[in-house]
Amino acid sequence: MPRIAKETIRKMLESSRKLARLLNELDSTSHKLRNLIPDIVRLERDSEAFIKASEIMKPKPKPKTLTPTDPAPHGAQTHEHKSTEPMP
Repeated sequence: MPRIAKETIRKMLESSRKLARLLNELDSTSHKLRNLIPDIVRLERDSEAFIKASEIMKPKPKPKTLTPTDPAPHGAQTHEHKSTEPMP
C-alpha cells in the first residue's frame, strides 16, 4: 500500500487522520519485517550448520572392553550363577 503523504493527512478530519497515520505506521512496520526475513533465514541456516558441525566434531566415546579383572556391570550374570534362561 502506498504511503499517505503528510500534506494529505493534515487536510483530513481527526478520525481520518488517525486512521491514515496508523496505516502509514502499519506499512512502515511491515516493510521493516519484510527486510528482516533474509537475515532470519541466514541465521537459521547458520544455526543448523553449527549444530551439525558440533555433532560431527563431538568425540565419540570408546566402547569399554571388560577384562577378567573388571567387575561385571550391574545386573550382568557372573560365572558363579549360571541360569538356564537365555539372556535377552
